[in-house]
Amino acid sequence: MTYLALTTTLILMQYLFFGALVAKARLSEAVSAPAVQGSPGFNALYRVHQNTLERLVVFLPLLWMAGQFWHASAVATWGAVFLLARHSYWKGYVKSPGDRKTGNVLTMLVMAGLFLANLLGIARSGMV
Repeated sequence: MTYLALTTTLILMQYLFFGALVAKARLSEAVSAPAVQGSPGFNALYRVHQNTLERLVVFLPLLWMAGQFWHASAVATWGAVFLLARHSYWKGYVKSPGDRKTGNVLTMLVMAGLFLANLLGIARSGMV
């Protein structure tokens, strides 16, 4: 479970980093809260932060549930891929919104894999 905790900690640190980038952009571009629209660069950072939150709500429970059914270090690998996918999403979105596709697709594939791992784990446990 230590690997799951490490992966989760790194993912949450990444999320906080994205939030810090939004806060920095708010200051430098004078986008006062509660406004969420600014320059294209600000808008991209804001969407990366919000989209990551939207994914975390589903991803983190899936990750920890899968860790109950499968070897935690193997499940943590999915977490590391998620972390890299979100990095790709961030870099792509800031470069050009259309370039976020690879990171988004990889994020969704990781989540789909975890959904499948959980369903198989439940079935294997004899609950279904």
